[in-house]
Amino acid sequence: MRMDQLTVKAAEAVQAAHERASSAGHTQLEPLHLLLSLIESDQGNGGIVVPIIDKVGAQADRLREIAERELARRPRASGGQTVASREFQEVLQGAQKQADSLKDKYVSTEHLLLALATVKSEAKEVLSLGGVTPESILAAMKEFRGNQRVDTQNPEDTYQSLQRYGRDLVELARRGKIDPVIGRGADPADEEQSGADRRAGRGQDGDRRRVGVADRQRRCAGGAEEQASGGS
Repeated sequence: MRMDQLTVKAAEAVQAAHERASSAGHTQLEPLHLLLSLIESDQGNGGIVVPIIDKVGAQADRLREIAERELARRPRASGGQTVASREFQEVLQGAQKQADSLKDKYVSTEHLLLALATVKSEAKEVLSLGGVTPESILAAMKEFRGNQRVDTQNPEDTYQSLQRYGRDLVELARRGKIDPVIGRGADPADEEQSGADRRAGRGQDGDRRRVGVADRQRRCAGGAEEQASGGS
């Protein structure tokens, strides 16, 4: 797979995985290295991997701790070259297949996560401990991505906009500024007319009250005149 087939964040995750394996003295680049780099590069950085894991119901920090413990057991070598393991290559190939099946132009971080949960490796076992399966990932992806396709190398910007838009709609509905069922904002003309109707209603109520007061005053005045006439 060529690096230009990856989104920016996916390429950064692959590069970070290689650097982690190399700096640790590991002779093989494994799926566990990639899982760790996906989680760490995603946290607080506007990615989609950690939100997907959270949506599934797993804890990204817990998965990271387990992966770190497993990698700490690997033997270290100095001066050696780090090469991609067979499982790592299968993950990259699997990620490309996932992107193709979803009709995405580029391989993104969620495709890598899907492949990690599919290809048999220790990374898959770690994800399984948290209930992170290909099926649960795809279900969460639908919520975050909607009908969006990965047709740019920065798709996360679109995902964040969708998430912010969804939160804004919920907030507007909570404040009564939007129809909670169909998500339609109130028409300014309708609001203006409603305001006018309310003002007109208040005016009519006031007129009715004034007319009632005037009638009572006339009745009282008429009664007073009758009493005066009878007394004279």
